[in-house]
Amino acid sequence: MIKLLVLVASGFVLAFVAVFSPLFEIKSVTFNDDAACIKNSQKIAEDNLIGESLIFLNSQETARVIKNQFACIEAIEVNRQFPSNVEINIQSKRPIAKIAETEFYLTKDGLLVRVYDKVQIPTIFLPTNFELNVSQRLDDKNILFALEIIDNLLKSDFVPTTVRIVDEDQIAVYSNKDILVIFSTNKNPIKQVDSLQVILAEAKIDATKIDKIDMRFEKPVISSKK
Repeated sequence: MIKLLVLVASGFVLAFVAVFSPLFEIKSVTFNDDAACIKNSQKIAEDNLIGESLIFLNSQETARVIKNQFACIEAIEVNRQFPSNVEINIQSKRPIAKIAETEFYLTKDGLLVRVYDKVQIPTIFLPTNFELNVSQRLDDKNILFALEIIDNLLKSDFVPTTVRIVDEDQIAVYSNKDILVIFSTNKNPIKQVDSLQVILAEAKIDATKIDKIDMRFEKPVISSKK
């Protein structure tokens, strides 16, 4: 009985120490190098984490709150580093296209971002009636369709260099081998890219002779260079 009381008392003492002891109070928060898209990261840390109990930190909830504040975050992980540090690892969204004649880049979900390091990605020409601001998200269906095409092409053997939204029904994509591909906005983008891959795989050596591939038809129309 005495041993049980001692154990219970010890448990209360440990709980008291965990809650009220400055030993487990969060004193510092560190961000990884990919957190550049988060402005005032240290202020966020001070306002939300510094001084709180590390033991009772809800890592998932903290990650959710931060991610909801910044559209540029692709993924986030909050880790406790005992006795008094929190480590926040952020994966920023990557641009997949540069908007022609501007300083802006687009992520695959239409978010406008600025990039300060050179990246080799295709250039997209948007309709002229778009006013652009950093951290803005474009919701035009044709732009989002073009971005989905680009995202899938970047995973393929076809290297896109220039993308134009021709009209409501077609997207024109030029490759680094001067092949023009016309995609239909009325057909599944992934299936169209898969079909393009099959065409290029079958062409192999003769692929350099291809001038244009029109994916708008049930059976893609291939034109050769003259």
